[in-house]
Parts: sequence; C-alpha cells; structure tokens
Amino acid sequence: LFNKNVLDVDDLTECELELRERVFEVFSFLKSELPGMERAYLDQTPTQIGIRESRRIKGVYTLTEDDLLSGRKFDDGIARGRVKDQTPPFHVPYRALLPGNVAGLLLAGRCISLSHKAATRVSPRNQPTCMAVGEAAGMAAAMSLEKGVSLRDVDVERLKQRLVSKGAIL
Repeated sequence: LFNKNVLDVDDLTECELELRERVFEVFSFLKSELPGMERAYLDQTPTQIGIRESRRIKGVYTLTEDDLLSGRKFDDGIARGRVKDQTPPFHVPYRALLPGNVAGLLLAGRCISLSHKAATRVSPRNQPTCMAVGEAAGMAAAMSLEKGVSLRDVDVERLKQRLVSKGAIL
C-alpha cells in the first residue's frame, strides 16, 4: 500500500479504497469495543486521501533531519520551526527555497528542499512554519522585482531585516 505511485490514477484509487476500508474497520471495532461509542456513527471520510510526499525538488540546500533535531542555525535563515519542546528551534535557510537547477522559482510551504527523513517530521510541514516560509518567499520575490535582481541574488540580510520589521521571529 505504501509503495504505490501516488501520481498513477490506478494506484491512487487502490490506496483510497484500501484506506476507506481500514477507516471503516477501525470505526467498527471502536464502536463495538469502546464503552460510550455504541451510538457513534461515521458521518463521512475525506473525498481524497492526503499525500504527505511524493516527489521533492532538490534545492541549493537540502534541509536534513539532523538540521531539524539539532536546532541548526543558518546565516541565511529566513524562518524557523521547532520539532518538539525538547529541541531548540531550527532555521529554514533561504537556499532551501531555491531549486538547484531552475531559475526564477522559489519553493514555499512543504515544497521546500527537504531530505526524506526531514520531510517525515511534522515541523517543516506545519502551518506556522509553512506560513513563515511563504511570507519570506513572497517578500523575496517582491525584493527581486524591486531591485531587478534574480531570486538567487536577493540580499538575504536585507530580507531578514524586512521580515523582522514585520514581526517575524528569526
């Protein structure tokens, strides 16, 4: 089930059918075995399964699980996230927003350049981190246009200053 190609319509359909069966099995078990759930009912399931990851773009820098768990700081850190309360916050470097071989494009949200292990962690994909990365990407794009420079040549120090002036915590 988990080695399917989520870009193939037949594999995706098979996954959706299998997961709906599993949801119903778990619900039926809980309803019959868990006191207080006797009158519960399953109202609906999502119209489509959520896909955590499939293909990833390799950026100028690829954020690793070790970066996340160690709370790594980067000189070009434009957002931060946290794996859990026991770990220090980590930086998302601007370089992780830049595709390695595509000009004129910035990655944002859960699409940033992450290793497979880093992508399995919730923190780089959670809403606060994705919103912070999105804000930085939008501001970098605006700066690129304002200054007439490529996205790779955006002054990251100036970008960080602008983000902080708007309330970002880096």
